[in-house]
Amino acid sequence: MVRYPKGDGFATVAIAGPAEPLVLFNPATDAERWSFTRVNDFVREPQMEIVAGNAEGEKAMRLFLPLQYDPTFKDYTVSDIIDDRIASRLPALSVARALHLRARGSGDHKEAWLTLVERDGTGWSAVLPLTTEWREFTIPLHDLAIGRSLKLPHPYPEMWWDYWCEPASGRGGAGDAVRLDRVERIQLSHRQAGGSALTERSPWIEVGPVELIFP
Repeated sequence: MVRYPKGDGFATVAIAGPAEPLVLFNPATDAERWSFTRVNDFVREPQMEIVAGNAEGEKAMRLFLPLQYDPTFKDYTVSDIIDDRIASRLPALSVARALHLRARGSGDHKEAWLTLVERDGTGWSAVLPLTTEWREFTIPLHDLAIGRSLKLPHPYPEMWWDYWCEPASGRGGAGDAVRLDRVERIQLSHRQAGGSALTERSPWIEVGPVELIFP
């Protein structure tokens, strides 16, 4: 921690060591940074809430799939701009190795996805195999698969034809991988999964802080 003069007092700034994890997503502090899927013209409030993540006071985000409004609803996503956090650790990005988080889901949750989105819209995703108990996930960066990201914020609901963003032209070839220095957003998604019956009015997933891990 560094302390320096500011106005009539002092300000402090945290200095991270080269091996200290970088928090990319923090449910306890990031609400003002979020964009999220709009359900319809009548439901504009976010389909999420902040809940206790563990006994040590960590917070988690509970993300609903709003099937009570539409049983065919495809995806509900929260998107968080993180390029400022990425920029704060540029010199160390070349040795970053994995994403780490804790998560769980209700008994009838569908699919949980985590996606890093580059400035060109290319998404790099992992599907999280959740249970009803908290699980820790360490996802090597080389295991992230190229795929679609989401266009959020989105001006109109139920426009699925203009909701998804395909990878940029030329991406995904042999040797291509996520380019951390170009990552702009992190997205957390609760999605429909084929053949999964609805057993609760609002199936949910819960996700704690997401960290970028260094050696």
